[in-house]
Amino acid sequence: MDLISELPEAILHHILNFLPTKDVARISCLSKTWRGLSSSYATVNLIQAFFNHPSVFRDFMNTTLQSRLTQQHLGVQRLKLYINSDDPELYNLIDRWIMFVTSSRRLEEVRIHLVHTSNWYYLPAEILRASKTLTTLSLYECELDNLAAAATSINFPHLQYLSMRDIYVDDTLLHNLILGCPLLVYLKIMSCNRLTSLEVSNLQILKTIKVVFCSELKRLKVRAPSLETFIFSGWSKGRCMPCEIDLEACNTALKSLSLSDTKLPSGWLQNQITKFVALEYLKLLRIETLEVLKISSPKLKRLEITDCRDLGPTTEIDAPHLHELDYISNKLPFYSVSTSNLKKATFWFQPGDHFTLLEEFLRRTSYLQDMKVAIVWDKRIIITHELELNDSVVALKDCRFMISTMNSADWFAYLFSKNTRCYWEKMYVAAYDSSSGFLKAFHEKVSKMKMESQKALYNNGLDMNCGGLYLDDVETGSINWAEEEKRMNRSWIKLLKEYERLYNITSVDFKWVRRPGCNACRCHICLHCREIGNGELE
Repeated sequence: MDLISELPEAILHHILNFLPTKDVARISCLSKTWRGLSSSYATVNLIQAFFNHPSVFRDFMNTTLQSRLTQQHLGVQRLKLYINSDDPELYNLIDRWIMFVTSSRRLEEVRIHLVHTSNWYYLPAEILRASKTLTTLSLYECELDNLAAAATSINFPHLQYLSMRDIYVDDTLLHNLILGCPLLVYLKIMSCNRLTSLEVSNLQILKTIKVVFCSELKRLKVRAPSLETFIFSGWSKGRCMPCEIDLEACNTALKSLSLSDTKLPSGWLQNQITKFVALEYLKLLRIETLEVLKISSPKLKRLEITDCRDLGPTTEIDAPHLHELDYISNKLPFYSVSTSNLKKATFWFQPGDHFTLLEEFLRRTSYLQDMKVAIVWDKRIIITHELELNDSVVALKDCRFMISTMNSADWFAYLFSKNTRCYWEKMYVAAYDSSSGFLKAFHEKVSKMKMESQKALYNNGLDMNCGGLYLDDVETGSINWAEEEKRMNRSWIKLLKEYERLYNITSVDFKWVRRPGCNACRCHICLHCREIGNGELE
């Protein structure tokens, strides 16, 4: 019995919402029930990455439009176009689709994403006809000059979600667009490089702002009393860009603050943080010229400081309720920080001559349970349960150390994640016995990685951000001392032998292979196919 067909129509429509229109068309051949559902289906997902040739996609796009034109009474509720070629005929079809869907009185969502195209797509002014019903608008690589004539009268009274990436828009037009969205809840501005100044004001229920990679942005002012999450990154062309940020009117509600790749005036950060009385999460990544940080935050629960290498020893962190601390790639010494309520901590650093300071910090946090340690040299890594600061460890001044209180499964997931930015060549897993949960978690992670890699290989990279590489093979066994002594220096060999004396060591070799016909751009395009549902590519 076909139990799925017995489900209510609303649920079946919800299921179809997660499929591209191409697959919906195929499903319509299953039965009369599915044929009727697909014809009344209110979502159009047109994804070029699912087609072998632009002309095939163009024909399908046109045929689908003609079919819809014969059923205008049904309308379209959601239009999602993901295109990765700048074929002029495709651009004309996009215009026709927009003119068609904006005539519908039920249009709520429009996502138009053009990836790695060489010519700008000019969004037609007809998009404004849907202003009374639209709740979600997401644009990628579009030009908005066609809206300039109506800039002062733009009005999207129900728009809640606005995302713009690589959009050719100036300060005035964007300011008027934002002013015309009084019910905005989420705002994302990414890689909009014409912007020099951005003011977000009069948005009483705005919860989240994300402004990243806008290379010419020099001034950002936010007046949003309900703002809970603010994310900013000034990274551009390999440099941290300065930007004057004003969040004075967001003091009472802000819970999450993330700042990266920028230069801040001396004292700005600590003055602002003191005023954010509800702040629970703070992330600082590559903040240049940040030499002193004195944080006093009674509600702060999670703190991440990464690549802030100018921070000096006078830094103080007064956060009595701090539960999680990530301290990645900063210079030692460890600064004054509340540790009484600390439950989870991760550190990644190169200690140099500061082992005595590291020893002191480990003593202060000795109550933390299940400490994991990784010692990294180039693309080789030793992983174990604990760190003993013996002479062999102290001699490795050029190594990097990772220390964490994550559980074993999370620890291995972290080591293979984008956070480490490394495809390990060799790993040594040191455990007291071969049946330990630590070793079991490692084997489970590697097995899962191999399955995911093979799945990505045969599914054209649609399931994961592989970066062009996949895990082809893993070999485990004992240490090959002849190879080690040939490739590594004496200090590393001495440490490895010391660990072999204390633990059972599993030596692991990883073989990474670039997928045929795959490069970083192709994988990036494929990732857009994951936006079929309500997801948003970050």
